[in-house]
Amino acid sequence: MSHKSFQRSSKFMAQPELVIGVSLLGLTCIFVLVATGIPEGYRHWVAIGVLAVQTLLVLRLVRRLEKTTQGFRESLNKLVMQLRKAGIEPTAATISPGITTTDWGDKYRAVCEEINKILQNFTRLKQECATAEVRSQRYSVINQRLNDLMDVVQDPLLLVDASGQIISYNRAARQQLKIRDSLSEDIAGDRDASLFSELLEQVKKNRVVSPSFDWQVNSSGDQTTYYRVIVRDVSSDNGDRPDFSGDRAIFLQDITPLYELRKRHAEFVSAASHEMKAPLAAIRAYTELLLDGEATDEETREQFLSTIETQAQRLQRLVENLLNIARIEAGIMKVHKQPVSVNEILQEAGRLMTAAASEKGITLALELSPLYLPIHVDRDLMLQAVINLISNAIKYTPNNGRVTVRSQLQDSTIVVEVEDTGVGMSPADMERLFEKFYRVEAHKQMAPGTGLGLALTKHIVEDVHGGKISVQSKVNEGSVFAIALPRASAKASPVRMDTEFAEV
Repeated sequence: MSHKSFQRSSKFMAQPELVIGVSLLGLTCIFVLVATGIPEGYRHWVAIGVLAVQTLLVLRLVRRLEKTTQGFRESLNKLVMQLRKAGIEPTAATISPGITTTDWGDKYRAVCEEINKILQNFTRLKQECATAEVRSQRYSVINQRLNDLMDVVQDPLLLVDASGQIISYNRAARQQLKIRDSLSEDIAGDRDASLFSELLEQVKKNRVVSPSFDWQVNSSGDQTTYYRVIVRDVSSDNGDRPDFSGDRAIFLQDITPLYELRKRHAEFVSAASHEMKAPLAAIRAYTELLLDGEATDEETREQFLSTIETQAQRLQRLVENLLNIARIEAGIMKVHKQPVSVNEILQEAGRLMTAAASEKGITLALELSPLYLPIHVDRDLMLQAVINLISNAIKYTPNNGRVTVRSQLQDSTIVVEVEDTGVGMSPADMERLFEKFYRVEAHKQMAPGTGLGLALTKHIVEDVHGGKISVQSKVNEGSVFAIALPRASAKASPVRMDTEFAEV
């Protein structure tokens, strides 16, 4: 149906009083004709004519009403169809103004207004949905960036609600606390998975006392991990006062290295105190004997004084070694590096250790390379490192044994070896040999010592000069200590062709 015919029918239907009036007029005429005594034939024709006109008017009225109803139905069907589509224009589904502006359309005005309100609300909701979708995408990007930021943190970080359910966590928490990937899964499964439950119990127990506490975790591999647990309530700024939701952020800081450092420091202080106690006790004892007049002759006094001097020198060496190790570890050791021949250092060390080797009948042999082998080192420190190795070899080599010192070039590396025919050591002892104050239990009766010589040597070689020290040993067969250092630039240094093996 065209819009114009719809408007015409609407205008016609806008005057129902006229139709009713015509109908009443026809009835009146019929009544008059019957009452005035008009001839029978004329009365019938007049009545038939009036009824015919009246019938035509009624039929036309019904026809117009059907067309109007059809137009109204088509408008509603169009509205329903367009509401089902996505992205429709809201103005395309409004009710035809021909209905809402006619008098007859007043009967449907309330319905039309409600439908138009629904259309407006639909349009508004559609815009709000589009805005919410944009915000959702933006929040999703922000959430992903926050997750990436949390994964950058190397320590576990979790967010839990008031009931203890996990809201979010980072990769470190998933790996170290064995949290499953799905947050909805039950995490109280095996022993490792129950770490999170144990953590919540610790948080509940310690949170009243302090928001941070230390937590010790014993894994199945006999490995202990120490965490500093920090708990904070999550709140949002809501005007004048914060709004606490009951969520809690839990941060775990791995402080295992700190615990190990404390343990090493405690062991260091204990060992240093023990090593100092013996010489101090000897010095004090012999000093008291001298003060009490126990040394009645000159020979006894000389013996007491000699013992005091020996113990004082031992104490001095201990303090100097401790200071040197502390300086190297702190990075404040004064180092003066210069190119020097490694054979020159080995020859001087051999001369200094000749007397100690001769006392035990040990042959100290120097098998030096005929090449000029320059190294860029602090001469005094490297000499001390080599002396420590030779002295250690002499101490733990039985009488009439042999200690051999070698130098050789391997590619661009200069290697110094100190080999002995001593008592050797087990693999377990070799693993701890370079620790401060460590001494092989079976060798303590063979020679006195502080257990600092090899530790200092390792610091000098590796920390100061960037070299490498290693050991190979077999019980009752002897040991070989090797120092590997980078070769210094020879520049114009001459090549020494000394074919003789120096033996001291």
